[in-house]
Amino acid sequence: MPRNLRISPDAANLEADATCALLDGGYLRIYDGEQPDSPAAAARGQRLLAELRFGTPAFKLALEGRANANPIKPEPSAKAQGQPRWFRCLRADGGTGVMDGSVGREDSDLRLSVEVIVEGMEVHVDGFIYKRPMSK
Repeated sequence: MPRNLRISPDAANLEADATCALLDGGYLRIYDGEQPDSPAAAARGQRLLAELRFGTPAFKLALEGRANANPIKPEPSAKAQGQPRWFRCLRADGGTGVMDGSVGREDSDLRLSVEVIVEGMEVHVDGFIYKRPMSK
């Protein structure tokens, strides 16, 4: 028989909350270029455009497997110019990757209001929701 694991909404919320808690006081780094295969893989050849900080707690409690980020401290002066393509979230130690995702104005894991980041500009996040899939 094929695998058919399903989880309850309560389990989805607990998993989302545990994952998001890893980001308390952590970093949100925005890059150009291609996204690596895993948050554990080094970013090589991609340019770091901006680095923002999560608060503590980083996210509100999950509901139906979805957790909304609390306000994220803006990057006052972008580090480089480029088109934001992907992000990496790291723990507060600044070295342990927790998750990667897409960046864009719409239909992305992380929403920004700009299509290009210009060196020296302030960068802020318009929206970030972590979603843990759950059974229907």
